[in-house]
Amino acid sequence: MRGAGGSLHAGYVVINDRNHLMYPYVGAAFNSHELLLANGHYPSSIAGLALTPGQREVLIGGGTAVDVGFTMFRLFWGDEGGMALGSSMGAWIPVSADEWSTDSGAVTTLEGTTGGFYFRVHVGGGGATRG
Repeated sequence: MRGAGGSLHAGYVVINDRNHLMYPYVGAAFNSHELLLANGHYPSSIAGLALTPGQREVLIGGGTAVDVGFTMFRLFWGDEGGMALGSSMGAWIPVSADEWSTDSGAVTTLEGTTGGFYFRVHVGGGGATRG
C-alpha cells in the first residue's frame, strides 16, 4: 500500500511571545491510496473482485476531509540561533467517502473512509534569532 495527501490550514495565533507559539487551525485536506492485491494459489474474491491464481490487481482510492486541530511550539534560544519543539493534536474528518476503482476497470464493493485523530511531534532548529 502507498498513498499521498496534504492539506491547507488557516489559523489564528492565540499566544505569541518570546518562547511560545500556540494556534488552533482548520483546513481542507485530500488523500489518495494505492493498494496492490495479489493472489498466490487458489481462486479467491476480495472486495468483490474475483482473483485467479497468479493475478494481481491494483485498487486506487481517495477522498477529501476537513482537518481541525491545535498546535503548540516552545522556542529555545542559544547564542547562534534557536530550536523549536512542538506538537499538534487534531482530527481528520472525512467529507467524501473513498471511492475505490481498479486499473482494469473492474467493479469493487470496497467501502470506507480515511479519518481519525492524530498527534504529531515537531522538532526544528537553525538560524532563528531573537527579535
